[in-house]
Amino acid sequence: MKHEYKKPVVKLIDYAYQEQVVASSSEGITRYDGYEYISFNMGTERAKLRSNFIHKLCEDRFGRLWIASGEGIDIIDLKQLVNTQIPDATNQFASFCNLPVSHLWLSSAGNLWICSGNKLFKVTVGSD
Repeated sequence: MKHEYKKPVVKLIDYAYQEQVVASSSEGITRYDGYEYISFNMGTERAKLRSNFIHKLCEDRFGRLWIASGEGIDIIDLKQLVNTQIPDATNQFASFCNLPVSHLWLSSAGNLWICSGNKLFKVTVGSD
């Protein structure tokens, strides 16, 4: 095997996009881009996660990785490998990101569907 993933028990491998794979373990998530492994967890400096226990993740068409956990939503800019936020004049989206999230799904139309508690939310995803 050319590239072996050596982490504690892998809980989920969420998606493979253009030969890139993201795996989740008790140590957060690790992304393999075909050349190297890059890890994100609660202790990473550039892109710190709210929790190491991830429920679901997906990548939008703008190169952002959306990560759902019991502590909320993290968004990582995969080009710069840093946490990012979605601009929001009323700060409602930032507050929404603090809600526990059990599932998220990116539709073919580019909308993000988020399940928190017994509620379902639709977020229209844009480039900014």
